[in-house]
Amino acid sequence: MVAQEIIDRLRALKPDLQELFGITELAVFGSYARGENTSTSDIDIVILKMERKNGLVIARARRYLSGKLGKEIDIGLYDSLRPFIRRRIEKELIHV
Repeated sequence: MVAQEIIDRLRALKPDLQELFGITELAVFGSYARGENTSTSDIDIVILKMERKNGLVIARARRYLSGKLGKEIDIGLYDSLRPFIRRRIEKELIHV
């Protein structure tokens, strides 16, 4: 699966993500965003805006997305990232 397929599928899931988990804005980064993914790569997602910031809700969203995309998902809140990590990933974010 290539980055554009991931983005398209995430865009299609966006209404469900908002309704079920309160996620209103997210982006892909990492190997998929750089075009360096392999068959074993996970999908790195950062939540940019979320109505209900709650670790349990984020864990449920991760499981939901993993099931829908058929890949392991690494997901986190942008606001929770350390500044040096934010600077590193900002260059490669693909907004959904």
